[in-house]
Amino acid sequence: MIPEIGLLIEHFNGKIWNSESQRAFMEVLRDKDFFNGRGANDPAFSARDRINRAPKSLGFVVLEPRLQLTSAGQKLLTSRRIDEVFLRQMLKFQLPSPYHRPTSKAVAFCVKPYTYVEGLREGSLITLEDVKLTLKGSKPARIFKVGKVAWRCSPAATSTSYSTRGGDR
Repeated sequence: MIPEIGLLIEHFNGKIWNSESQRAFMEVLRDKDFFNGRGANDPAFSARDRINRAPKSLGFVVLEPRLQLTSAGQKLLTSRRIDEVFLRQMLKFQLPSPYHRPTSKAVAFCVKPYTYVEGLREGSLITLEDVKLTLKGSKPARIFKVGKVAWRCSPAATSTSYSTRGGDR
């Protein structure tokens, strides 16, 4: 992702992120040794898929009104502590994000997924599917969040139940 962001800014900084610039980005990207794909079927979609997901969602780039690197993106490209830059951005991430468009069928929830700690007891495990955590086993777990009182989550309920009840506890 880091080389792609650098390439994006090098060639498209200040430009409008539309189908034309997305196709052009894939043309530039295809020629790079670090790229392991083709993006042949729909180059504009492939470009959006690569840039609109993590780089945009984690706040490394802004795509509207014109493409630009954020201060976090600048740190990502220049820092020796890349893991710290990623951690800081992941801790800011929330669902739904400003980039998710709410629909009438969407589940109402508000969670910062990387700010919870789940305490498991022996014989318990957590499964992850998309953004849904499910506690399995016979014993309850405890959910911890900085500044909040810890609470129990039973195996019969999913861990997402704590994030769907009244928002980000």
